[in-house]
Amino acid sequence: MYKQQKIIILRQYETYCYQICHYIVQNEQFSSRAAETALLKLATDAQFFTDSDEMRKEKVKRMSICASLSCFTEPN
Repeated sequence: MYKQQKIIILRQYETYCYQICHYIVQNEQFSSRAAETALLKLATDAQFFTDSDEMRKEKVKRMSICASLSCFTEPN
């Protein structure tokens, strides 16, 4: 799959990812950082791009939660 196609797919889930992160973190700066981290990790998951929409949403949700929770454990 081409890089441009992957970017288009990831952008479809960008808002959903940020919403989850913001709900957990309640801070715009940290939410943005967590969403970026989650999306970058998903970008390296080759299976993500061939998954169904339902499976992608589940992966985005799990990765967003993990990235958000890591905001509380990482030093600023």
